[in-house]
Amino acid sequence: MNFFRSSLDFKGTNGVTKREEHMLKTTFLSLAILLSPVLFASEPASNTIEEQTQAFESFLLELKKEKHIPGLSVAVVKDGEIVYEEAHGISHLEGQVPVTTETPFWIASVSKFFVGATFLKLIENGELSFDDTLNSTPGFEDYCTWLAGSGIVFGKNLQCDQTFKLKHALNHVVNGQVDSNFFYNSIFYSRLSRFLEAKRGNPISMAEGRHNELAQAINTEIFEPAGMKDSMAGLWDEQRMDVFFRRSRGYGIEDNHYVYRRSPERHMAGGAGVSSTAGDIARFDIALDSGKILSPEFMAHTTTEYITAEGKKIPYAYGRYIQWVDGEKIIWHSGWDEEIGFTAAYIKFPERGITVVVLANNEGLWWGNPLDRPAIEESVVFQKASAIFTSAPK
Repeated sequence: MNFFRSSLDFKGTNGVTKREEHMLKTTFLSLAILLSPVLFASEPASNTIEEQTQAFESFLLELKKEKHIPGLSVAVVKDGEIVYEEAHGISHLEGQVPVTTETPFWIASVSKFFVGATFLKLIENGELSFDDTLNSTPGFEDYCTWLAGSGIVFGKNLQCDQTFKLKHALNHVVNGQVDSNFFYNSIFYSRLSRFLEAKRGNPISMAEGRHNELAQAINTEIFEPAGMKDSMAGLWDEQRMDVFFRRSRGYGIEDNHYVYRRSPERHMAGGAGVSSTAGDIARFDIALDSGKILSPEFMAHTTTEYITAEGKKIPYAYGRYIQWVDGEKIIWHSGWDEEIGFTAAYIKFPERGITVVVLANNEGLWWGNPLDRPAIEESVVFQKASAIFTSAPK
């Protein structure tokens, strides 16, 4: 493992393990941010989008310093146009390689935004159905039984004698009585690559070790119509190897040093798997809103809460959270992968015509969103973006 000297200035803690010390350091940093007048002072209203993006950039640079984030990729959309796209910091500490607007980041669970829209497109095209069952995937029953008894949080209250449909997995209503309650389940999303292999007549083993069917579908249905040239689904696509070699490294902090986190698995699983830039995610957001990806009928599935068979609203919609904060609809998703060393925030204010995308190559954007409910209001990026991006002309 490679170690790099950092600028961290908080003290070590005696008599605890390295893991406990790291957790304490994270807690201290969080408290510092909560108390920071720079980050949470009330924002005077800015008159133009240029002033607002400048204020947001100032906040992010302070957050970068507070959270010891090596590099950031940032984009802001206003009324269907990218009005701000910038990169800050370092993508590879060894060699001090700078982040540019063309540097892809591992976006972790923000990948679900792409996966959900891709499956909706395959349903719209008639290849799949909302009611297709995951149970028919070879090996599913054994895997479900293993997960239910594994002690892994995503197996909590999992009852494998039920019928799990595609729409259930895509909206996180698989734990407990199926199609009843929301419980975020990234593992069920990650089985969707195998589901699609089986649907297309392939062995489920073909989900790994190649540019699989899900990755190919994301290319065709999302990347190409959205004009995304700096993105990659999985890490096997020979046509996008330039993206592979431009990717940022992910970092953690141990003993007051930056350390490399491991490289991600190369196959496009479903729960994660996309590498992208903030600008490319913004281009996807614009393409989706403009009707380049889905028809109006299917687009509606992405902007309103999923409704169960019994009429209950679920705060998720095929790859994005739908949450109401102080009476305002917020559409969002976060990404956090502590093993790979990346975090991401995609936040959309549809009533304001604003979308904000921030990517980081360490854990600095994560706020600990619970698995059973959305809590975007606890994100410092959301809090500041909400305060800064009021209605303003371009």
